[in-house]
Amino acid sequence: MFKQRVFIRCLVSAVIGVFVLSSPGMASDDVIRTLTERLDKLEQENAELRAEINAIKGQVEGVKKETRDSKTMGGEESEGNLIVNKPPVQIEVYGMIKTDMIYNDSQAGESGSQAPSESEGARDNDEFLFNARDSRIGLNFIGPKIFDDGEMKGKIEFDFNGSSDDHSTSSQPRFRHVYAQASFPNWSLLAGQTNAFFSPYNPTTLTVYSMRRKGNVGYRHAQLRLTNMWENIPGGDLKTDVGLIETDDLNADAGSPDFVGYITYTTELLDRPLEIGVGGLYGQADISSTVDKNVDIWAVTGHIKYQPLDEWQLLTEFFKGAGLTSYRGLGPSEVTNASDETAKAIAGSGGWVQIKYNPNDKWEINNTYGIEDIKTTLGAADTTTWDYQYSHLHNVFYKITNNVSVGLEYQRIVAKFKQKDGGDLNRWMTSIIYKF
Repeated sequence: MFKQRVFIRCLVSAVIGVFVLSSPGMASDDVIRTLTERLDKLEQENAELRAEINAIKGQVEGVKKETRDSKTMGGEESEGNLIVNKPPVQIEVYGMIKTDMIYNDSQAGESGSQAPSESEGARDNDEFLFNARDSRIGLNFIGPKIFDDGEMKGKIEFDFNGSSDDHSTSSQPRFRHVYAQASFPNWSLLAGQTNAFFSPYNPTTLTVYSMRRKGNVGYRHAQLRLTNMWENIPGGDLKTDVGLIETDDLNADAGSPDFVGYITYTTELLDRPLEIGVGGLYGQADISSTVDKNVDIWAVTGHIKYQPLDEWQLLTEFFKGAGLTSYRGLGPSEVTNASDETAKAIAGSGGWVQIKYNPNDKWEINNTYGIEDIKTTLGAADTTTWDYQYSHLHNVFYKITNNVSVGLEYQRIVAKFKQKDGGDLNRWMTSIIYKF
C-alpha cells in the first residue's frame, strides 16, 4: 500500500511538472499547492470509504454466523429463511405449507388416532379428507445477551388444527410451541409450551398426531424446565431435564402440577452414535367435574437411538404408567368409574420403534410399529377403553428441491375394545410439503 501511494504521488508530481512548464503564465507554487491538497483530500476520502466497506463486510459475516447458530433453536433449519434484525432481538421467520389427502376405509378423521369399533356400524363407512390444516408458521427469537455468556431465545409456532366443524375451509389457528428460554453454555431455563420432555421423540409421519395412543406418549404442554449439560462423563455426555408440567382442567383441579424428570446419556457403540434416555413423571388429576377425588398420574419412560450406518437409524421409546390420557397415552379415558369413589387411573404400557433409511439426500423411508396394552380391569359399563391398540405405519418422502417434497404413507390400526367388538382401519395418505 505504501509503495502504491509513493508511485501515485510521483506520477501526479510529474503531471503537475509538465503542466506547470507548459503554462508559464500561472503561479506554479499555487498550482502545486492546490493539486496537492486535492490529492490529500482524495486519499482521505478513499481511506474512509475502505473503512466503511470493511465495516459492512463485518456486519454481513456477523449476520451469517447468527443465522447458522439459530439452527439450534429446535425449529426448522434457518439457512435461507427471512431474518429480521431489530436490536437487541433477531427474529427468524420459518414454516411450511402442507396439503394432505387422506383416505380411510373406516371413519377415523384426520388424526387417525384409533380404529373405530365394528359395533358402531355407521363408522365403518369409508371417507376422503382433503385439507391444509397442518400448515405451520413460526418465529424464532434470538437475543439479547444475558450477563457474559448467556442469551435469551424464544419461539412462537402455530398450525391450523384448532377446533372447527368444517376442517377443509374453516380451520382455526392453534399454538404448538410458545416459550422463552434463557440459554447458557452448560444449562438453560425454559418457560412456556413445548414438547413434554419425559418422552422426547416422535416418529416421522405424515399423520398429524403421529403414533399417539399407539405407544407414543408425550405431546405438547405448558411447562417450566431446567436443563443441564454434563460433558466428559466417562464414555460420553449427560443431559438432565427437570421441571413442572400442567395438562388439562382435571389435572389443574388436583391443585398441583406434574413433576417431571429425564436423563439422556450420549456415547458411541462400535464407533457409531448411541443415545439412551430414562425418566418419568408423577402428578394427580381430579376424576371428574362432579366428584371430589384425585387419582395418581405416573409414568416411567425411556428411549434408545442408534445409528449403525450413515444411511440407517433405529429409534424406539417405551413407557409404563397410569392416567396418561392428557399425554395421549392409554386410550381416551383417564380413569375408570369416574362418577363415584371407586374411580382409579387406567394403567398400562406401550411403546414404538422406527427404522429410518436415507439412501441419499433425496429419499427417506420410515417403517414404524407401535402398541398400547391396558392392564386395568374395567366394569361392564365401560365401552370406550380398549384392551390394546396396535399399529404399523410405512411412509416414503421424496425431496423435489431443498424446499419442496412429497410424501406417501400407509397405516394399519387394529383395536380391541373393552366390553365390545374390536375394529380395524386401513389409512392411505399423501402430502405435498413446501418449507420456507
